[in-house]
Amino acid sequence: MKITIDTTAKAAYISLKEGTCHTTKEILPEVFLDFNAQKEILGIELISPCTLTLRKVAQKLHLPILNKIKKPLQEICS
Repeated sequence: MKITIDTTAKAAYISLKEGTCHTTKEILPEVFLDFNAQKEILGIELISPCTLTLRKVAQKLHLPILNKIKKPLQEICS
């Protein structure tokens, strides 16, 4: 897992798997998933993550690992 923080855009991208994005779907307001052609999740884009509850995203995606990335996102909120 790799986290990319864009402090200018106030956005974050969580890369879960290498590959080419085939489609993107908004699953919650300001939360987008990138999928490959096999419909596997490649990454998660969080727009304005300060306003998001990561726990809600983690529960919806059934990815408990997202609960562990709060600290890197504090950089955007400060």
